[in-house]
Amino acid sequence: MNLNDTQVMHELKIPPPNSMLLSPLGESQSFHGRIKSLTGLRFVAALLVFVHHFDGRFGFAGTGLPLANNAVSFFFVLSGFILTLVYRQRFDRSHRRDIGAAGLAAEVVSFLKKRFARLWPLHFVCLLICIATVRYLNLNFWVILTNLFLVHSWIPSEPHAFGLNNVSWSISTELFFCFAFPLLVMGGYRGFLWRYGFLILGTLGGLMLLNFAIDFQWISRRGMILAIQANPLMRLFEFATGILTAYLFTRRPKITRGVFNDTACEFAALALVIAWWVFVFKFDILSLVFFTPLVGNSLGTWMWFCSAAPLFGLVIWTIARSDGLISKFMASPAMVHMGEISFAFYMIHMLVIRIIDIEGDPFLITGALAIALSLAASLAAAELLYQLVEMPCKDAIIALLNGRPKDSIAKFTGSVGQVLFKPVTAIATLALVAVAGIVHQNSLTKYEQARISLIVQESSEAHRQVDFQDASQLQGCLLTIDNESITIELAWTATGQVSPKRRKIYLMDENMNPIKAETISGPRHNWSRQSETMYDLIEFDRAEFPDMYRVMLAWEDAGDNRALVSKNGHSSSFEFLELYCVDPEMAAIDTLSLPVGKLRSLVEQMPQEKAYLRLGNHATLCGYECLPNPDGGLSVNLAWKLKPELTERRVLNFLDEDTSVVGSHGDVAMLQFVRRVMTGPEEKLFLDQISVPVELYKGASTITLGLWNEEAKQMARIEKGQTVTDGQRLVIGQIKAVELENR
Repeated sequence: MNLNDTQVMHELKIPPPNSMLLSPLGESQSFHGRIKSLTGLRFVAALLVFVHHFDGRFGFAGTGLPLANNAVSFFFVLSGFILTLVYRQRFDRSHRRDIGAAGLAAEVVSFLKKRFARLWPLHFVCLLICIATVRYLNLNFWVILTNLFLVHSWIPSEPHAFGLNNVSWSISTELFFCFAFPLLVMGGYRGFLWRYGFLILGTLGGLMLLNFAIDFQWISRRGMILAIQANPLMRLFEFATGILTAYLFTRRPKITRGVFNDTACEFAALALVIAWWVFVFKFDILSLVFFTPLVGNSLGTWMWFCSAAPLFGLVIWTIARSDGLISKFMASPAMVHMGEISFAFYMIHMLVIRIIDIEGDPFLITGALAIALSLAASLAAAELLYQLVEMPCKDAIIALLNGRPKDSIAKFTGSVGQVLFKPVTAIATLALVAVAGIVHQNSLTKYEQARISLIVQESSEAHRQVDFQDASQLQGCLLTIDNESITIELAWTATGQVSPKRRKIYLMDENMNPIKAETISGPRHNWSRQSETMYDLIEFDRAEFPDMYRVMLAWEDAGDNRALVSKNGHSSSFEFLELYCVDPEMAAIDTLSLPVGKLRSLVEQMPQEKAYLRLGNHATLCGYECLPNPDGGLSVNLAWKLKPELTERRVLNFLDEDTSVVGSHGDVAMLQFVRRVMTGPEEKLFLDQISVPVELYKGASTITLGLWNEEAKQMARIEKGQTVTDGQRLVIGQIKAVELENR
């Protein structure tokens, strides 16, 4: 039948992930149902690709479906089949003897315009989405340029072939098939058979060249794999196999056998594909191919990707001719629609998977939930892309390429306007927004859990595991304070029942008067579980609070009653926990915040004659100890009562047996922890925790402590009761054979 005598009936909707997925003109009414069943089948293949891309993600060590890796091969075969059914007579000069070279060239140009208009717009939009959303991309100029013009599958390089929207390599390969198609079918069925034979020989020759290139180390093994997996010349066999399948189908398009017989044939064809999978992958038969002379390495790789093409052709041929149950199911309206959006589904699904994988919490989004979210988002996005990009752009770009820009704009806006308010568009939008909301909330949880771990790790001991009675436990606190901002991060764990108390931050001046009280918003997470954690982020503008001296934390109920602070099982009478003080020497933290009540134990364990030694006018040493460190150094802990007027600095000296100073720690950091619970409001209890390396006291036998007055250039006097010693150092320990003995 001459194409000019045929009636334009139906636009064949075949957008496989790979390209030619659809063909605009039907050749005969009898082909209509066949194409519908293949359209539904195309979605099944796209779904296999989706499953394949779950390998190594969301807790899946492997899908166990190597066949899914060959679903792209199915699309190449199907593309050749559909294009041949629809377009073969346009380029077959044996059927169109009246057409000259100019007419044939015009047909080729028209065909290529349609293919470009069908493939490139969706690829371009997905490329933009990829660049805008995926964080770890290699945004190299040449990588973007080669992807933009769909030539990246020619470059055997990971960044070029797979660096952006990695499934688009098949569209690049398919675009080459569009240029090759008219040449392959120009001579009709008999001419094609000759070309098909030469193509097989050419493929073997290419495999031999790649094998030699590996042997002589001209390319890497990975480069060889990329050249076979993505290069259009090495994949042309699959497309040509689809063309051959179409020619065989048109010679005998249908034989009536009945539903039962047709169904049996359908299952038999699928069983052959599964048997091939078992034979090739399960029994690892390809390992024998690697010993084939001249083409071993490259042939085995090529078979991995391409050898299923003849069997896929058989499946397509069988389904297209059949009236069996599988064919009827694939031709159902739901499956046909899924097949129509399968090109968009194929193009967007990997981006969806990568976004959810990167943004989501790997401990929360796993297994069935990961599959459900990824599949729902991919289908919703595919529906929107099909309705708003793929279909509207097709006619608009053809009009633009034909020199009708106004018509192009009118076609695009008209098509978009028709579908913009369709129920299916609204449903897809809502589904996509819902999945995005779930992933976004999960992303916040993931970020908060990471921040909680960091806060606990980086917090000082004073701010770890501090309890607020009947309210919550502070796991840690991080503060960042500079000239511009005050940033406070808090990590919490719920204790007991859900508390009505509110977390509150106070900014105090130097006289402990509040200049700002900020109630922290409610819990970020559900506190119904005992182990639930929470993350708070509070920020202030530093310029608004120039007199800020301290940052305090409290828990208050609606009546402004505050929870008491406790730590290590020891309760206290304090209602505030100090998070920050401008002057670190004036910082005040309850002793209960210290490790195992270190201050209290130092004071209580000291013999009476060694406790409460007065040094100068402003310091009293309440207790001390010297202990060996696991690394061989010393730990010196000192408990003090210090008045604010203290100007002397605390000094450790290390003396040898002749009382000569062999080492000195002359700039002991002022108080690591402080509390104000001693006799007067002007006095505070301090703890020094000093780590002394071995090098500092090498050769020493005695450790002494003193207060050095820089202004008077002398040590402060030491006083115990009525005994006063001027300018003497206090002996606090002896070193013998690198082991310290307390005295």
